[in-house]
Amino acid sequence: MTEKVPYEKLFKEADSVLYEVKTRGKNSFEIRKI
Repeated sequence: MTEKVPYEKLFKEADSVLYEVKTRGKNSFEIRKI
């Protein structure tokens, strides 16, 4: 069964990962499981 993740937690995590990936430069991406 899939756990429901609150929007706020999901948004905060995505924002954090976005800035981490941006520091690596262009053509980078990351996939994380929450």
